[in-house]
Amino acid sequence: MSIRVRQLQKDQGLLWRDLRLAALADSQDEFATNYESQVGRSEAEWQRVIDERVADPRSASFVAEIEGESAGMAFCQLDTTDRRVAHVYSFWVAPTFRRRGVGRALLASALVWIRTQGAQVAELSVNETSESAISLYAAAGFADTGRREPLREGSPQQRVVMRCTLGIDGS
Repeated sequence: MSIRVRQLQKDQGLLWRDLRLAALADSQDEFATNYESQVGRSEAEWQRVIDERVADPRSASFVAEIEGESAGMAFCQLDTTDRRVAHVYSFWVAPTFRRRGVGRALLASALVWIRTQGAQVAELSVNETSESAISLYAAAGFADTGRREPLREGSPQQRVVMRCTLGIDGS
């Protein structure tokens, strides 16, 4: 089994849509947005999102694939006020591909991109009940900052903010 992680290119908005909606349907308590708020978006809207991200050198959208089948996704973006900081968003691995190294490969690719942009810190947030995701991030060098954020407006669930300091030696 070979895992391939690649950056999405222009005109691949519908692939992102399919992954994003699958993620929101599968993992309802992992994201700040929910399925209901996204499912009605038009194909043109989804396409525009990816086209804008591809055109923006401060962001990158990734998809993981196994034998041509989409297995996961991630979105990275440099902080708008501090280019030394980058954020990882929309991180998800399809249930049939979990515990097969897809998450590690996807996160490694995201961190490589972040380093190549000159960022020194990567930050993300994860539902405090997502033990497997927290373990994955911790194994990659992320640590709990102690900060908490609400999952989304009206939700009692909290997200743990995690941070990884990227070494100049590639670690």
